[in-house]
Amino acid sequence: MSILPPPSIPAEPPARAPEFDPLVAFPDLAALRDSVLQMRWEEVTAFFDALADPADRATAIRIAAETPDVGGFLQRTAAAHPGSALPRVLLGNHYIHLAWEARGAARAKYVSAENFTLFHRRLAIADKLLAEVTAEESDNTDAWRLRLITSRGLQRGIDQTRLRYRKLAVHDPHDYIAQSQLLQQLLPKWGGTWEDAFAFARQCRHIAEPGSLNPVVLAEVHLERWLNVGSGKDPAHLRRPDVITELVDAANHSVLHPDFRGGYQSIEAHGHFAAAFGLAEEHALAAPHFRALNGYASEYPWAYLRSLTSPGRGTAYKRLRRRAAKAG
Repeated sequence: MSILPPPSIPAEPPARAPEFDPLVAFPDLAALRDSVLQMRWEEVTAFFDALADPADRATAIRIAAETPDVGGFLQRTAAAHPGSALPRVLLGNHYIHLAWEARGAARAKYVSAENFTLFHRRLAIADKLLAEVTAEESDNTDAWRLRLITSRGLQRGIDQTRLRYRKLAVHDPHDYIAQSQLLQQLLPKWGGTWEDAFAFARQCRHIAEPGSLNPVVLAEVHLERWLNVGSGKDPAHLRRPDVITELVDAANHSVLHPDFRGGYQSIEAHGHFAAAFGLAEEHALAAPHFRALNGYASEYPWAYLRSLTSPGRGTAYKRLRRRAAKAG
């Protein structure tokens, strides 16, 4: 099993509507979902055994866990393989997916009490499953990574989420997905502060290896700050010279570095820089990221632009891509 290399960079980005389905961009993930749908556990296990990169594993775990009607299969598999962590990790992520389905994407004040109860109940089930795994395997970063999400959703507090991150970081201090999840906890919308969020993102960049995904966390926090300023209607934050300089450095040290290896997170990573530079009206800087995307897209960051567009995320993508093509 092999992961596709980074998307090729054509002379001009394609004019077609962006493709948001990761199974189209990465056929390997489509094969994984087919194995899950057909309940072929040996194939699922073999798929994960061949994945070493933590970000790739995190993406594959999510794809498997979000397969429709997978809960029963994963419960039976976990019962049949009590010594195996993988079925419980997938089942835990499945409950996290169901929890967020119940909660929805709206701000907390718009979520009904009934939906919040269901949200917390499902997260509690997930956290219990994943806690069992980390108790048995303290180095299971797949489980710790998901426990950052359950900690945040169950409102265990920043200290608890930081503690879980530290336990993961002992085994892998460069886990990009874990860093991205901790960043969410550190944002004001989850009880944190901008000072802590930016300090953590800059630390991720500081210790990042060349060509790694970790500097993308800086693009994430700057987009979150943009979204917070003027409800996303004023890109003044992204236009600041110091912000542009920081984003250029992060891009050059990550997705534009010669050592960047691509992988399942490459589309979302390039997307964060394409959106940030595009919103800052630095279209020439956005251009190489749109060329690398080659018509593919991910849910985030483009879902953040829905409030600016009609009918939605694809419109913003095409508008910024068109401007980037003219600029460079």
